Amino acid sequence: MEIERAFTSLLKKDLSRRAEVSRETERPPSIGSAAHSRRHLIVLKHKLTNKMLTRHQFIVGAVLERWLPCFGSVGFESPISRKPNIMQKFLVLMKFQMDAALRLHKIVKAKDASRARLLKEYKEVQREKAADPDIQLVCDDSNIYKWTALIKGPSETPYEGGVFQLAIAIPEQYPLLPPQVRFLTKIFHPNVHFKTGEICLDILKNAWSPAWTLQSVCRAIIALMAHPEPDSPLNCDSGNLLRSGDIRGYCSMARMYTRLAAAPKKG
Repeated sequence: MEIERAFTSLLKKDLSRRAEVSRETERPPSIGSAAHSRRHLIVLKHKLTNKMLTRHQFIVGAVLERWLPCFGSVGFESPISRKPNIMQKFLVLMKFQMDAALRLHKIVKAKDASRARLLKEYKEVQREKAADPDIQLVCDDSNIYKWTALIKGPSETPYEGGVFQLAIAIPEQYPLLPPQVRFLTKIFHPNVHFKTGEICLDILKNAWSPAWTLQSVCRAIIALMAHPEPDSPLNCDSGNLLRSGDIRGYCSMARMYTRLAAAPKKG
């Protein structure tokens, strides 16, 4: 607030001086002159005072507060006015600092929005644990952008009776960008890479919408397990079995890996 009041006071002084100068002459200030320099500084200062100052923009404000009285002083005449290149470099530096502060402010604001969204989803998960017994979402204690999920294999599929673990990495731009989800449990499925656990699912790529939540993403993965898409396989062996019509061979392999890797631990 002190810097803002100082800016306002300096602005009033500079505007009154400009009014006096404009009454004396009607000719617009030439490029590189003291009046032209003050005009550019006033524009920059006006942009700062008309916006909510953040901690990053105070850096720019402090520099302007230091330099503006010099440019607006009576009888201003210095080498800067006779060398417009120096003034142009100074103005470019000021604009660069202000743009950088605004970009950083947007990044911080987006990160705060993603944290608020994840906190809201966490509360909903805790409240509705019993409502969806097929999905169990757990947030990392030290990092809200890392989650794990345990999903049950859908009934009447080769994955029935298995419990599959998912790793969920959430970008700071969430929910504008989709989370990165992969299987930690080995699974024989045409749309899941057997080694890396990568999932081929449109909502995790180009069909993503901020309306999706982590809970609904897990539900979509369960639906993909029940209805594989062999035309876009990440596991070619599994996809070839389905495309050739060998449903029995596919189910046999998927059931075997479910028993080996996804069988729930007793006790």
